[in-house]
Amino acid sequence: MPLYPDFETEGRVIAKYILKARPDAKIGILYQNDDFGKDYVKGLRAGLGTKASQIIAEASYELADPTIDSQIVQLKTAGVDTLIEQFLRQSYRTVDRKVHELNWSPLHVIGGSTASVETVLKPAGLEASKGLVTTQFLKQPGDPAWANDEEIKRTRIF
Repeated sequence: MPLYPDFETEGRVIAKYILKARPDAKIGILYQNDDFGKDYVKGLRAGLGTKASQIIAEASYELADPTIDSQIVQLKTAGVDTLIEQFLRQSYRTVDRKVHELNWSPLHVIGGSTASVETVLKPAGLEASKGLVTTQFLKQPGDPAWANDEEIKRTRIF
């Protein structure tokens, strides 16, 4: 039975990465306005600890929002250089399109639940996905990184 890490834990993991990779980051968070999104932000803040003030902008969205373009513009306008997203799979294309449309190149971190190569990144365009950072806890059969992995080969045969 697979275990999916809770969003608060994932937020802490992302925070640890940010502190190491970009210690002076100006962080902006785009999150789903529900318990999942709020737990993710809570984990980020806890993981950043005394550096939580590096979060300079937050933007939430509702699942029923027809677009999240205004939230992306808000984060870019705030001076964010590190964009962290916790969102649904179908919104990645929208976010990525708007980020590129604005000619914005932040360090882009997405949640592991939306980082499926086959179902999210390929449909959005792999070229546009270059440079993304994410968490992963499973081997993804569609990810070329696992093409020669014996377990993935056996899964395909099965």
